[in-house]
Amino acid sequence: MENSAFVIEGSRLVKCTDPDLEEIIVPEGITEIGEGAFWCHRSLKRLLLPAGVTAIGDDAFWDCTALEELHLPAGLLCIGNGAFSECAALEELHLPEGLVSIGQGAFLNCRKLKSPLLPKSLREIGPRAFAKCWNIRQRWRVHKENPWIRTEGALLLTANGREVLHCRPWAKGEILVPEGVERIRRGAFFACVRVTNVLFPPGLRAIEEVAFADCGSLRKICLPEGLEELGRCAFADCVSLRQANIPLFISKIPEGAFSGCISLDQVSLPDTLTEIGEGAFYECDFQPFA
Repeated sequence: MENSAFVIEGSRLVKCTDPDLEEIIVPEGITEIGEGAFWCHRSLKRLLLPAGVTAIGDDAFWDCTALEELHLPAGLLCIGNGAFSECAALEELHLPEGLVSIGQGAFLNCRKLKSPLLPKSLREIGPRAFAKCWNIRQRWRVHKENPWIRTEGALLLTANGREVLHCRPWAKGEILVPEGVERIRRGAFFACVRVTNVLFPPGLRAIEEVAFADCGSLRKICLPEGLEELGRCAFADCVSLRQANIPLFISKIPEGAFSGCISLDQVSLPDTLTEIGEGAFYECDFQPFA
């Protein structure tokens, strides 16, 4: 079905066919904004979504560079991967109560975005959801009654304090990961370019893939002895990183773990190490088999 500038299938808005519209009012009856529906609509400044919308698909508003303010409707349950990524002018974001999940990279590189209030209904924040949102400079704002997510310093944690979800993008200097944290999620510190050092708790067991990738000011890492899992590209492109120690219980350094760490020249490897993945030290001064 076609309706003015929209291609609609049932209650799903599949596509907007006019990329030059400055204002878009999505019609009543729509419950889902489809994948890439408004992809690269760079003239879009004002968006009104009806209260019945429950899902915004992956990349739905990717690179809508003129969009400045966003009031998402009551009833919205999920925001897809990359849904508002690269919305360079987006400054104000109002997330509705009832929202359950924010997808991977949903607001990636929204450089003007101020810290939104994360509602008490929010359960899941995907990897790099707010990465490179440099204007999130103050503490994270989490509804005080949210039972799934809490904040501590520059970090968003699961409510039980066992997992780090996200580091505030503009955090600087030394970051203390609190006692009780066992896992640092995928992309949690991605592109935290002002972080220079991270202090890990002894109980940390896992650092997932790209957790610290592109932390351009990180100089040294001392991984705790209890660490058992190191993810792919965990410290990739940390161009200032010079020193790293790999603890005893790590038997494999995965592919790309330190790739692009062009300053890395001091690495302590344990005797228990049995495998070094492809490109683990690509472009590093340190080469384990040289």
